[in-house]
Amino acid sequence: MTFLQALILGIVEGFTEFLPVSSTAHLLLAEKAMGLILDERMVTFTIAVQLGSIAAAAILYARQFLSVQKISVLILALLPTIIAGVFVYPYIKTLFAHVLLIIPWTLIIGGILMLVGEQEYSKKAPVEERELTFKEKLILGCAQIIALVPGVSRSAAMIVTGLFARFPRSAVTSFTFILAVPTMFSATVYDVYKSHIPLESILSIPFVTGFVTAFLIALVSIRLMLFLVRTYTFVPFAWYRIFLGLSIALFVYL
Repeated sequence: MTFLQALILGIVEGFTEFLPVSSTAHLLLAEKAMGLILDERMVTFTIAVQLGSIAAAAILYARQFLSVQKISVLILALLPTIIAGVFVYPYIKTLFAHVLLIIPWTLIIGGILMLVGEQEYSKKAPVEERELTFKEKLILGCAQIIALVPGVSRSAAMIVTGLFARFPRSAVTSFTFILAVPTMFSATVYDVYKSHIPLESILSIPFVTGFVTAFLIALVSIRLMLFLVRTYTFVPFAWYRIFLGLSIALFVYL
């Protein structure tokens, strides 16, 4: 992997990780476009850039991790995903062998659900912004289980759930970023443990480049997402998912 390839993949990961568009899909497409092979080294690189995104969210929401009570809520909200990951993910991982056949449909279906959710959300009186309740956080935590399927997007799963349940829009978006830290960190630690990744690989120039780039871009992406949510709706993301899914489907199936 060259320095330029690492830079591009870091940008892709940092920009898409916290948007409801599936960072996994975008990374796979970028890797395919650059002719990179999905081997153990690429898996290790993906872990490195994900750590960069995690670090960005952890810094922006550092105060959320200084309270024992808030950490306890995050752990409880994360538990359903951990349990599902242990028992279901080994089977879901087999889907990655056919990932380009699956991603178009998860992107399209997710986009359609987002459009319907926005329509339902806007039918009734506007929802006042407030802090999410414990029950609402637990529901959103359960919703991200579906993101184990390639192309779904953890952010999209929680956002769509929030739309249909009429949870406050900005609060849901912020919680997706906060919950992403323990979710992605635990998944990364598990991948490192299972892959037996040597330290020298993680500290190589391409990997450090990807990590730093993803970190810096994610800092901007998170703030941009929060601005867009407060100003607009999720409709542009929904149509983008549908367009991207259809484009991939045409390429794969035709």
